[in-house]
Amino acid sequence: MRSKIYTFGLLLSAIMFLNVTAASAQVDDPVQEFKKYINDMVVKVEHTDEPEAKRAIINNTFDELLSAFDQVEELKGLSGKEQEALNLLTEDITDKKNELNGRAGYKIVPDNQLNQYAKYVQQDMEQAETITISIVVALLIVIILLLI
Repeated sequence: MRSKIYTFGLLLSAIMFLNVTAASAQVDDPVQEFKKYINDMVVKVEHTDEPEAKRAIINNTFDELLSAFDQVEELKGLSGKEQEALNLLTEDITDKKNELNGRAGYKIVPDNQLNQYAKYVQQDMEQAETITISIVVALLIVIILLLI
């Protein structure tokens, strides 16, 4: 019985390693991949007619980003600067999610402005240089996003 559990554990580890290796092979420039991920959200929102679906796409993107940030944060070995940058990204996305949904003192983004809001998120992420994390941390975030 123990050998079966051990074998299963090895097999599971190998599969996870192969998934991460395959995902990392797909990532040439993690910052560009991160920007592409946000751009894909904008495109989906623009090609969706129903406001509820648009809002769900944006919320889902925020949730996936926050989940990826949490998973990277749990890893040992982040420098203080990387941790601080990750915290700033987490705060930024949390604020944007609160604004989208009218929480934490924000007014809800009106249904007829969801396309513009998605573009604003994209522009803010690119122009505000919020992607100031190291290449290693960016790569980890992108790999996790690819696996979600």
